[in-house]
Amino acid sequence: MPVDFAKHTIVLPFNDTEAVKAAFAANKNAIATIIVEPVPGNAGLYLPKPGYLEFLSKVTRRTARC
Repeated sequence: MPVDFAKHTIVLPFNDTEAVKAAFAANKNAIATIIVEPVPGNAGLYLPKPGYLEFLSKVTRRTARC
């Protein structure tokens, strides 16, 4: 993976809708996608809060320019 990818990546805590909202507000028209592991298993199994994945879908559709 090219080193430049890291400087163009925003890492946020899982299940934190406020962090996602803040990232989108701070990076208006600069976020191309959200990459998420829906049920992370590499740090112990923990599930998304109810509505979290739907929220991610909604926020990306709302900001899409296609």
